[in-house]
Amino acid sequence: MLGRFVERKQADELIRALARSSTIGIYVVQEGTFRFANPQFQQLTGYSEEELLGTDPLQLILPEDRESVRDNAIKMLKGERSAPYEYRFVGKAGEIKWILETVTPVEYDGARATFGNFMDITDRKRAEEEHVQLIQEQAERVQAEAAHQRISNILESMSDAFIAVDIEGRFTYINKQAEQFLQGRSEELLGKLAHEEFPDLVGSKFHIECEKALSEQRAVEFEAFYAPLDVWLEMRASPSENGLSIYFHDITKRKRAEQFREEYIHNISHDLRSPLTIIRGHAQMIQRAAESADLVRRSADSIATSAQRMHKMIQDLTDSTRLEAGQLRLNKQPVNLCSFASDLLERATMAMDAGRVKLQLPSGLPSVLADPDHLERILTNLITNAQKYSPPETEVLVRAQTTDEKVTLSVTDRGIGIAATDLPHIFERFYRCSPIRRTEGLGLGLYITKMLVEAHGERIWVESEPGSGSVFSFTLPVASF
Repeated sequence: MLGRFVERKQADELIRALARSSTIGIYVVQEGTFRFANPQFQQLTGYSEEELLGTDPLQLILPEDRESVRDNAIKMLKGERSAPYEYRFVGKAGEIKWILETVTPVEYDGARATFGNFMDITDRKRAEEEHVQLIQEQAERVQAEAAHQRISNILESMSDAFIAVDIEGRFTYINKQAEQFLQGRSEELLGKLAHEEFPDLVGSKFHIECEKALSEQRAVEFEAFYAPLDVWLEMRASPSENGLSIYFHDITKRKRAEQFREEYIHNISHDLRSPLTIIRGHAQMIQRAAESADLVRRSADSIATSAQRMHKMIQDLTDSTRLEAGQLRLNKQPVNLCSFASDLLERATMAMDAGRVKLQLPSGLPSVLADPDHLERILTNLITNAQKYSPPETEVLVRAQTTDEKVTLSVTDRGIGIAATDLPHIFERFYRCSPIRRTEGLGLGLYITKMLVEAHGERIWVESEPGSGSVFSFTLPVASF
């Protein structure tokens, strides 16, 4: 019994501690009265905690909203509702604010209670009301010509194309940017039904998404291809009681660039992999058969090295595409960095000069939580990059230290360093440094390294000065057992 009591008290203290540090209003209600209110809730309501404790929370709600708040809260507590609900609240000074709220059943002081999250959305509601008012003024342009002109000026000055339709789907407004998509027919289209003028839209993604916006009374954003004009459009449809406001712009260039990039990478990968397989196979055969022929062996080594270099370029291209498409899968597991780094140097003789790498990893270094394959790629990229840009006789140091449940790994070279103008861009895709530092490659190695580190939820950075070498560092979480 004592243990459960202590656990309950600790849970209650945890709730209070989390709530006090929260940036949103939090309260606890038990048996119909406030039992706790955090500082943010007190600030939003204007009442101190002493004034709130023991009072009925419904008394703070605008009378005409109380019944709906009670119904929504009961449904949410029963698990019959998941979406937050809105209502109007009266502050201590008599001001009315719009609130977005969720409630959750909890145990507090050994009994059932309600844990509430309370957020002020007054500014957002005012903005929504102003937007609806502008649309209403537009629909009533005959009676309110001044309001119509004001809206017209705004819509005509926008860079986006804009179309407004009423509930039945009749065009009520078309700005000049939209005319290019309607083949200059804006004047004759006003007042006509969209589905009759453009029957090819019926059943299309445009039609489905706009119907969804109207039926669910929420804004929708989507991209779709419009075949009659051979264009890709990015669209946003916002509903009101009078119909839909539809904003859109042409993204064809971007979509075609994306398609070209994907096709280009697919084609170059496909075309180069087949001959590379043959080259590598024959080179390995020559290496095995030419034990005494130094010239043949050197030639075979050159073939193998070139094939490996081309293979890495292709791998960089395909990996960057997978990373950008969100197709990366992590298999995180505890990794002993000392043994992992030593094994890597023994295996990676083709990729790097392992004799130049010096490991300075403390014996008590904790294991990290990482994907071993991707961690190998990160370290290999950083070490080979360091060796590229430093004299052949110099060492590349790999160090590690532990701080705040993180292990920071760093790769240090004694090379030419990085110019200040290059530093902000060093991890960008396809970025190539100034000519003094440029070597062969696609400019994807550090970009991929950064994305792999960030896929682990961590960060990577570089410190460098021209002539003084560079230090690339990244963090990994300590593995918990």
